[in-house]
Amino acid sequence: LTLQVNFFSTHANETLKDAPSKGVRAGGMAEYRIIIPCSGQGPLRFEVKRSEDGITFHSLFESDRIAFASFLELAIPFEKMGWKPHHQFNFILEVLDQGKAIEIYPPNGYIPFAVPDEDFELRMWSV
Repeated sequence: LTLQVNFFSTHANETLKDAPSKGVRAGGMAEYRIIIPCSGQGPLRFEVKRSEDGITFHSLFESDRIAFASFLELAIPFEKMGWKPHHQFNFILEVLDQGKAIEIYPPNGYIPFAVPDEDFELRMWSV
């Protein structure tokens, strides 16, 4: 199995409000993919890819800054992705089996995400 997290910039294309169907890719928009193989062999790694058109992807980087026990945790510098504070994205998580989507989360719609700024932790955390 492979986990794939797909990020779509919310200002790239107004059709992002419509949820994708399983196995259907929305062409014509910039898209980022984080690909996490779950083979159980060797050290955990993930790859980040980017597409200008939502169809053809090229690799940005690979990383081993990943942990998985009861939950999955990745460390991805936003600067490496070219993302700036307050940039808005929607994302979905796909579970792939031999390249074919077998599950999509959430099943309908997207999860919104904003790139945090330097004051994020001051605003969100308290002791």
